Amino acid sequence: MWRSRFWARPRSTCRPSARSTDSPITISDPQVRRSIRAETTKIESFNDFLDWIAFSGPVIKSGDPVEQEKQVKYASLVANAIMLSNVADLTNVINSMADDGLTVTPELAASLSPYARAKIRRFGKYSIDMQDIPKPLDPASLPFEIPL
Repeated sequence: MWRSRFWARPRSTCRPSARSTDSPITISDPQVRRSIRAETTKIESFNDFLDWIAFSGPVIKSGDPVEQEKQVKYASLVANAIMLSNVADLTNVINSMADDGLTVTPELAASLSPYARAKIRRFGKYSIDMQDIPKPLDPASLPFEIPL
């Protein structure tokens, strides 16, 4: 008689437990809940920005898996390129503020977002000059250490 490889295991190992006493981190810990909420908010913010960039919203209209994959990859590429440009611009602004003698704190940097939409022309006309090669990004460090 054929049996599943899980048949001989004790019943308690096959069922997910509702709570684990072995883990030192529990969901009832307020710090854990705050960090989970913060990470969830970051992910939701990125997905909202991605939906805004893609023009289509959260639903992909095509039923073809190849087209769906291309649409997701293209939208992610464009969103990441815009965020890279925003972060580079924000870093330059923070550094110029510090050079001007203004107080720049990690809290100020934490309040900024790479998902800025105000200066993006989604429906605008872009002229591309392939002869005009932009300068490479010159990574600059912030004028303070970011605690991890």
